[in-house]
Amino acid sequence: MVQSTKDFKDQLLRFAKAVERFNNYRSPEANAEILEVKGSRVLVKMTGVFCVSCGVFDYFEDIAVEADAKVLNYEEIEEGFLVEYELKIS
Repeated sequence: MVQSTKDFKDQLLRFAKAVERFNNYRSPEANAEILEVKGSRVLVKMTGVFCVSCGVFDYFEDIAVEADAKVLNYEEIEEGFLVEYELKIS
């Protein structure tokens, strides 16, 4: 159990760093903010002018690839998108 807790913390840190890098390279066109962590799932709010461009899913995938996570679901909201990711935990 200790190993899985460490793996979870490592993966969550990796995800947070991926979001930080995403914002460094994509802002102000796109911004990501971690809103909630529930178990292996992370809810991210994505905002910016990217929301009106085609290929919006590619922005979600940028974080998923960098963090070794999976996009589970997304929903368009007034300010942008809510994106649910699942962390891959060993």
